[in-house]
Amino acid sequence: MTKLEHTLEIRAPAEKVYDYIINPELFASGFPGNVEAKVRYEGEPKAGDIFDISGQVGGRNMKMTLKFSDLVPGERVVLEGVGGDFKSFRDTTILEKTEIGTRVIETWEYEPPYSILGKILDAIKIRKDMENYLVEGHNKMKETLER
Repeated sequence: MTKLEHTLEIRAPAEKVYDYIINPELFASGFPGNVEAKVRYEGEPKAGDIFDISGQVGGRNMKMTLKFSDLVPGERVVLEGVGGDFKSFRDTTILEKTEIGTRVIETWEYEPPYSILGKILDAIKIRKDMENYLVEGHNKMKETLER
């Protein structure tokens, strides 16, 4: 299992950051390249709601179905992979109120596709792409929310 973590501070209230994070289209638009999201629910998400996300990882088209497993407004969002190309995926985002806004601590834990080949690809390409997605997604979120 690979674990990635990135932290940043955004000059915006935690509630505004939370609203951004729970919007799958905004979530997907923050990643580099052509990443798309398609929701399978109506209105604001609740625990158990799912959406599909697809894009390029490690030079390969990848798809994943994510489920909102824990939602605490202004504090925490947890997504779990429930289908798709990764063997497992978990995204935990913690929001901490600060004097200037919100500290975002996001952790991705995943197991790449395939067995031995997946571990090799993770070491040489997938991990690097996933780290880039995490950091670039945060940079885009910060830029959008601080406007």
